[in-house]
Amino acid sequence: MWLGPTPGPVGSPLTTKGDVYGFTTVDARLAVGTDGQVVVADSAEGTGLKWVAREPTSALVATSETTASTSYTDLATAGPAVTVTTGTVALVIVSASLANDTAGRFAFMGYAVTGASSLGAGDAIALSYESSAADDELQASWVSLRTDLTAGSNTFTAKYRAATSGTATFKNRHITVLPY
Repeated sequence: MWLGPTPGPVGSPLTTKGDVYGFTTVDARLAVGTDGQVVVADSAEGTGLKWVAREPTSALVATSETTASTSYTDLATAGPAVTVTTGTVALVIVSASLANDTAGRFAFMGYAVTGASSLGAGDAIALSYESSAADDELQASWVSLRTDLTAGSNTFTAKYRAATSGTATFKNRHITVLPY
């Protein structure tokens, strides 16, 4: 908090409610952002600060679809997918109702990231379920904190696979991304 003289030509550079006090080579004003924006560090800016939007984004595909692929793939209706401006960190939540038509076999829902980042889907960041009986179904969610993103516009797209054998079924598929 700045505790200098009264605002004006010789005082604080702040002029408006919500302004942020900064510094270049002299005291500087970072004008208030718009509702929902947050201040982030950016060395390319004169004050080293800037306002950016960091809002959660979500998408849903309700259609029930299947795959027998043992590698991550799109279903007939790809996604869901969301495009979000992120920093280097985002919280990703995937949710679905999933099953495998073979008892003791898995269904996996992961996601890939494209755009500023290029990250493939993998089991370590996937929702998975092992059917205890043929077509045994579970509605669940998986949360992962990604700390390996490249800041910028990133698209998060859900991907799917079955494990070793059987056909995996997915419906009510959601993806939510909370950028940081």
